[in-house]
Amino acid sequence: MDHASEQITALRLSGRSGDRLRVFVDGVELCKIDALRAHELDLRVGRDLTPEQRQDLLIAGEQTRASDLALRWIAAHSRTRVEIERRLVARGIAGDIARQTSERLVAAGLIDDRRHARAMIDTLRRRGAGKRLLEHKLRSAGIDNAIARAEIERALEGVDLADEALECARSRVRALRGRGGARTIARRTSAHLARRGYDPHTCHDAVRRALGEADLEPDV
Repeated sequence: MDHASEQITALRLSGRSGDRLRVFVDGVELCKIDALRAHELDLRVGRDLTPEQRQDLLIAGEQTRASDLALRWIAAHSRTRVEIERRLVARGIAGDIARQTSERLVAAGLIDDRRHARAMIDTLRRRGAGKRLLEHKLRSAGIDNAIARAEIERALEGVDLADEALECARSRVRALRGRGGARTIARRTSAHLARRGYDPHTCHDAVRRALGEADLEPDV
């Protein structure tokens, strides 16, 4: 087919609020774009499209699809900028369009990595997460390192992680008592604390003290 002879044959409103426009070229739907963008592109039935104009339409369609997907995900669950970009690329959106989409949503205040980090930290802390687990979870979510460090420091200000780890170790030792020797209990308790995100030194000291308080040989 000679792309220079392609023609817009229909424009149909779509979406719950009628803010999307389905564009048909030579009787076949080419894309669905934002109605405002359609106005900017001066779309009208009967207009012939050059190859460049056709490509512009396809890009506009991908931008609209990216925005629709991102907004749907954000409405269901708070997301970080990196998470949105990763998910868009996984759905076949070009990387540059994924970045542009996330940047627009950040500018609009719909994506806020600092707010997301605080919510993540609060949830994880309620589950007993230590500093290392917080760092891992925020890094996995794509939170900027500087933001992650600042928010973790804020959350842990005034918190004695050694005492916190000890309380966790005491509870674990009580639960495991009678289910193995001191070495087994120590190993399982230490692994439990490590999964919570406490550093090796803190884990070691907490397990030794908890075993000692339970009159078990703290041979760890």
